[in-house]
Amino acid sequence: MLSLCQYLQLGILCNTHDNRLHTAKNEIAQACMSIRVVNMTKTKPDLQTGNLSNQQRLAIIHYKDKHPDISHKAIAKWAKTSFNLSRTLSESTISRCFSRKTELENLAQQDKSIHRKRVIISEELDHALAIWVQQKEQQ
Repeated sequence: MLSLCQYLQLGILCNTHDNRLHTAKNEIAQACMSIRVVNMTKTKPDLQTGNLSNQQRLAIIHYKDKHPDISHKAIAKWAKTSFNLSRTLSESTISRCFSRKTELENLAQQDKSIHRKRVIISEELDHALAIWVQQKEQQ
């Protein structure tokens, strides 16, 4: 299937013996190159993929505290809609949230947005990075 620009170019190519039509063909070709193609696909809502944040894990724990008789499957469905997740959480993920309850409740406020606990691999690198950050803050 030809685009509108291609139809216009074909029509003008058939009549290239006229100098005015040849000029018009060049103008149309330049105009066609400047046209942007817009993506017409349906956009999906922004879904979270990957790990839950510690704040989300705490919300799951608090939801279970408010609804003590609820099943793990029901909590997983609630979490999917509440957190706009791309897929339903597994029952083992829900269980791990409950097993880490005391750890999650004792987190500092800045650590609640973290998704995963990172382990320091190199003490020297960590120390050098801390010094560099302090130097940059003083500048």
